[in-house]
Amino acid sequence: MYSMSIHATQRSQQRSIPMTIVELILALGTESKQPGKAVKLELDRRNTNQIIKGLKDAIRLVEKAQKKAVLTSETGAKVITVMNSKH
Repeated sequence: MYSMSIHATQRSQQRSIPMTIVELILALGTESKQPGKAVKLELDRRNTNQIIKGLKDAIRLVEKAQKKAVLTSETGAKVITVMNSKH
């Protein structure tokens, strides 16, 4: 968990960089050491392409699962069967 300095908050507002973008970079960015014991995180072309590929794969999987169903016991502890669904 990061806290934003007053400076970072002001700059994000001035540069129109929303907190969601900051959080994304903090979570998925590539680190590089900077002077003064600082670390820069950014999404470079390589990890951006990997993220996009992963999201596209997830979308395809959701589309395939759309017309499938899983029947479980009442508690959900056991899968009884899997089937194609009409919905």
